Amino acid sequence: MTAKKPFHLYLMSDDLSRMERYMQALSGHGLEPVLIPDVKERVEEGHIRDQDILLLDLASLEGPWKEIRKLAEGRKAAYGLILLGRLEEFLRLPRRVWSEVDGVILEGGSEEIFVSEIKSVLSEKRPNRVFRELSIIRSLYRQGKDRFFRDDFDDVSSFTLQILKVAFGCHYASLAVQSQRSKGEYGVTYQVGDALPMQNIPDIYEPGLVQEGESPEGFLRGMLEGKGLTSLMWSPIQGDEVPTGLIQLGKTEGSFTREDLEQLILFSGDVARTVEYIRLRISREKEKEALFREQESLIRSERASCIGGLMSSVAHQINNPLQAIQINLELAQREDLPLQKREHYLCIVQE
Repeated sequence: MTAKKPFHLYLMSDDLSRMERYMQALSGHGLEPVLIPDVKERVEEGHIRDQDILLLDLASLEGPWKEIRKLAEGRKAAYGLILLGRLEEFLRLPRRVWSEVDGVILEGGSEEIFVSEIKSVLSEKRPNRVFRELSIIRSLYRQGKDRFFRDDFDDVSSFTLQILKVAFGCHYASLAVQSQRSKGEYGVTYQVGDALPMQNIPDIYEPGLVQEGESPEGFLRGMLEGKGLTSLMWSPIQGDEVPTGLIQLGKTEGSFTREDLEQLILFSGDVARTVEYIRLRISREKEKEALFREQESLIRSERASCIGGLMSSVAHQINNPLQAIQINLELAQREDLPLQKREHYLCIVQE
């Protein structure tokens, strides 16, 4: 990127220091950011030119969806529209907002991610509506999961399910991580979500879809009826050689489409790294548990050895004087022993 292009920033918050830091980062990569006070007026008057970018801070918008939609519908040029905000702010947005924006930036991320997102919007044409929705949500997921990797894997899993629900507009989501393949079966070692039941059946580790109105047999039918679902789809999370996990999504109203399943298969590639992280954490926890049990066993063994040694020492200390008493009593009981000698032996016993 050699040509410098203006970067218009719409900001209605007091956190100018963060924006100044981002603006400096953009300036260092051949972009000229400009802070403007009233972007709405400039949009309406057509002052925002092609290849310009509007960065909207969600915290500064009173009605985020209404204001975003107004700006998107009022485009008189092919400018880019990027949202900046906290994760919880993004998750509260209705799904239809994703088709109106070109990029998202998760607050608190690195300057490198910030600049990368801006450059990707500048360099790419606006994709079709469906693909744009998913690509934006996948971008949010990739930014967010890298930050959540510092936390417990339960938090990472919950975050993954939240994003999946937003991406596919579903009510139920489940993420299962399997153990190593053994005798043709897949053992589930970890599962989080809305308790959609898992089965150790390899066939489920192929992408699948049950649309509204269909009547599957077996455990799939039980899943639909048990949760009151009208539609269900799933996709394996592929490892190097075999699937390492499974995503299951369910709707209580409406139906998933074949296109949804194709998009889920794409999304499962982003989730693969998360699953590998979870598998690694599970493996480490098992190793810690095994090490702890081994240490406990060694401690118990050492304790038993110490107690045995102490008992042997105590027995030795008691046995010596008892033997002396026994010998002197036997000597004192001799009939031919002089009285003075008998008293001598009894004094030894007394001592």
